[in-house]
Amino acid sequence: SAPIHELIAATPAETLFKWGLFDRDVRERWSDGAVTLLGDAAHPMLPFLGQGAGMVIEDCVVLARALSLDTGLSEALARYEPVKRASR
Repeated sequence: SAPIHELIAATPAETLFKWGLFDRDVRERWSDGAVTLLGDAAHPMLPFLGQGAGMVIEDCVVLARALSLDTGLSEALARYEPVKRASR
């Protein structure tokens, strides 16, 4: 732990920042026309263990599967959102 304390002590105070982590509620609606939200934009989470990055990858897979059914964009987006809400 001594090297860590030395590193902190050697860091200029004006370059250190303290910030809070804030959670937000899941958005009520994710899609509007041909646009949809993925990842933290749709269902925010705190940045622990890369969960946000993992979730956006999962969102992309679910959306790609919905789009691959070739039933149209509106239907794909209507299928994507409830599947992701249920898995949250």
